[in-house]
Parts: sequence; structure tokens; C-alpha cells
Amino acid sequence: MIKKNIILTFILFTTFNFCYSQSTYYGYQERNVESQVNYSKIAEDLNKSTQIILINRYYENANRNIELKDYNSAIIDYTNVIKLDPKDASAYYYRGIANYYLQYNRNACLDWIKAGQLGNGHAYELIRNYCN
Repeated sequence: MIKKNIILTFILFTTFNFCYSQSTYYGYQERNVESQVNYSKIAEDLNKSTQIILINRYYENANRNIELKDYNSAIIDYTNVIKLDPKDASAYYYRGIANYYLQYNRNACLDWIKAGQLGNGHAYELIRNYCN
């Protein structure tokens, strides 16, 4: 009888130890997945922050180029903004103005139409005045 109790105790202890090891292992795995999600979120936030910084820099350069009447460079900068954020109505609007100053009327009108579609109401006034 004592021998059976020792064997039974050994089996229970081994089973308990195995179950504990498995739960600990999966607990670590779960935490590891959780930290991967956090790293992913951090990387996503960093990417968005970098994108915002780049957009602001391109706007600064484009606006300076408009003041200097360097419309070709302004168009490049506004195009870079559009590549980073294709739904930026202001970039289309101002790129249209730069195109208009270079007498690229068709491109200007296309940009103003896109700006209007994206919600820039001032674009429709320019379309009425210059795209007939």
C-alpha cells in the first residue's frame, strides 16, 4: 500500500510539475506576443510622427519656393506631400496654383478639381474663374 501511495504521489507530482511548466511556458509566450504588439504600435506611431515631420518640412519648402517664385520646386514639394498623404486637399490646391503660375492650366485645373473633391471649397472658385 505504501508503495502504491509513493507511486501515486510521484505521478501526481510529475503531472502537476508538467502542467505548471506548460502554463508558465504559454504565459511567457503570451507576454511575448503582447510585447510584439506594443513594439508594433510604437513603430507605427514613430512612422506617423516621421511622416508628419516630413509633410511639414515639404510644406515649409514649398511655401518658401512659392515666395521665391520657384514654382517648379514648389510643385515637387507639394507632390511629395501628396505621396505621403494622398488625401491632403491643401497640397493639391497649392500645387494647382504653382501649376497655374507656370501656365500649366490643365494640370492646375486637375489639381483644383481633386482639392475640391477632398473638401477644399476655395478650389471651386478657382475652377470657375480659370478652368472654363
